Amino acid sequence: MYFRLFKLLITVCSSTIIFLLFENKSHVRTTYLIPILVGLKILYIFGDFEEGQEYSLTDLLYWLFVLLVSLSIVKIKLTYFPEVYINNYIKFWNFHKLK
Repeated sequence: MYFRLFKLLITVCSSTIIFLLFENKSHVRTTYLIPILVGLKILYIFGDFEEGQEYSLTDLLYWLFVLLVSLSIVKIKLTYFPEVYINNYIKFWNFHKLK
């Protein structure tokens, strides 16, 4: 159980950081979009904690954990590193290759 939570935490953190590397060009705020995307990705990869089709308190805590961890990483990134995107570095490297 604890190892599964550890894998979940590592996957949530890494997925959020990977999504944050790309600039958001949609009209949906990053603070809403990335936690939802990460939550859906985690649901697809790990599924629920319990077997069966019924929802329980554990499912609610599972979703709150995933969304709050992802949201906190997004808030930290947007507060302290607002203009760091991988697109800027790709443009930088392509510009130097042209010379």
